This record gives sequence, structure tokens and C-alpha cells, in this order.
Amino acid sequence: MSDKSLTIRRADDKVYDIEIKDADGVVVDINYYTVKFTVRKNYNDSTAIIFKSSPTVSGISFIDAINGKARLTLRSADTSIDIGKYVYDVEITDSSGRKTTVIYDNLRIVPDVTR
Repeated sequence: MSDKSLTIRRADDKVYDIEIKDADGVVVDINYYTVKFTVRKNYNDSTAIIFKSSPTVSGISFIDAINGKARLTLRSADTSIDIGKYVYDVEITDSSGRKTTVIYDNLRIVPDVTR
């Protein structure tokens, strides 16, 4: 697992490339995996503010699955949320249903000037 704080200007499009590795730092072949990105106001909140998943919800695509590489695409509609601090994680599910959180941290939405 790793942590990576994210900062996004409100209402901006943003693309993140994600490389998924196991506990030993070896890239994971994510063919036949599901990758989910979830943002919530806080850890106890039951409602997701942003949710992206592969392959069922647009927003996450595999760019080199054999080498554990996926791309998260956030659109302006996703980031047009209240300015503030949120929590997020990236969770993978393998073909046997085993779930592992591979990235987690804070996401900050900061003010934009141009609207």
C-alpha cells in the first residue's frame, strides 16, 4: 500500500496514471481485475462523492494491464464539488474476489479563479 495526497483545482479535468504493485514492489498483472477509485467527505461517510471503476463505470482504463498500469480520468463534472479536504482510496479486486487497497490518502479540492 502507499499514500499519495492529491490536490485538484475545483472543476478541472485531471488524469492520473496508476501503477499497481504488490507488497514486494512487483507490478501486478491487472488483467481480469477490477480497479475502483472512491472519494468520500470522511472515512465514516456512507456516500461516495466521486466513484470510478473499471470495467463497469467509466473513468478508469487499463493502459498496460500486464505491467499493472491503469489511468484514472476525472472530468470537470467530477471535481465540481465543495472546496475542502476529502479522503480517497484505490482498491483492486482480483478474479477470485480478493480485495486490496493499494493507494489511499487525502484529496484536496482548491479554489479556481476562472469560472
